[in-house]
Amino acid sequence: MNRALDVVDRPTRETVQAYRPYATWSDVLHLASASKHACRYLVTYNLSDYNPSDLDIEIAEPGTVVRLVRTKLADL
Repeated sequence: MNRALDVVDRPTRETVQAYRPYATWSDVLHLASASKHACRYLVTYNLSDYNPSDLDIEIAEPGTVVRLVRTKLADL
């Protein structure tokens, strides 16, 4: 499990404020943390809570990510 999961520190208040335009108030903490730690995807069912148009992170539903992983594995 340690290879698949990284537990990271909570982002600072300033970092969260910087990401405030890109997510609802209840989700901005998740986006700030994911972006700060260079995550490629933020997986959620609440796509409409995010607007990361200027960020290098994709907001995706779990099923979308599962299909993506399956496709990548099939190409190996």
